[in-house]
Amino acid sequence: MKISLPGFRTLSVGSVILLAILAAVIRIFGSGGSDCEDLDCRSFFSPGIIQSPHERPFFFRDNTFYEPFTLFRPFPPAKDPPVQAVNLEEWAAYFGPAVPKAELSNLIYKVPAEDVANTASPLFQKYANKDRVTKALEYLLLAKRVEPIATRSADQGWQGNVSAKPLDMTLVQELIDSAEKKIPQSDKFLAERYRLQVMRLLYYSSRYADAQNYFEQFKNSFGGEGSPKYRFMDLAAGAYSRSSERRIIFSPWSSTNSCR
Repeated sequence: MKISLPGFRTLSVGSVILLAILAAVIRIFGSGGSDCEDLDCRSFFSPGIIQSPHERPFFFRDNTFYEPFTLFRPFPPAKDPPVQAVNLEEWAAYFGPAVPKAELSNLIYKVPAEDVANTASPLFQKYANKDRVTKALEYLLLAKRVEPIATRSADQGWQGNVSAKPLDMTLVQELIDSAEKKIPQSDKFLAERYRLQVMRLLYYSSRYADAQNYFEQFKNSFGGEGSPKYRFMDLAAGAYSRSSERRIIFSPWSSTNSCR
């Protein structure tokens, strides 16, 4: 004998509708900021994603690994600090309070390579360790030469039919060789950054197999928790994603933003 329970069905449907309305109301009234702050918006149609998702080795890393979905999320997800800000703090700690942070940031991120010497001269005039300054500026000059290679496709935007600037592979190798020669002469702080620049050159010149090998060879040369270590891991993850071999490489940062 079949028993029909229309009242139960009506109650179940009504409960589902009520829960849906309640969830919507919580989202509407629970956010003090924009919709995207509450809903953690992502634009699938970001020019960078459409044109080349591999420009960011883990560009959806935060969603995939670190932010499991929950229906009621009382707090917005924690955001990683911008890599440039972390990098600047590391440089500021490297030179200490004798070098103003604002002027150091300008030197690292804004001054073109040809103006580095003139800008650095008054900035480090009273800094006692001149050898440290000299080697740091040598590194900075190399990093500024790497930057156009790593970001040559960044300004193409929606113009998917516009090809990126041709890459001078001879220049890429020259920069790699220069970085490798400097590493044995450098302290740990600069050596790790030279390794990062080599990895950037390998990755952004599409030498993915070489980038994988470089990661395996030098992944244990990074000590502590400095940002170059995790940028190095990010790029390795991107290189592995372009091959049939997959590795799980967790890193708190992922960006094509410059990190010198």
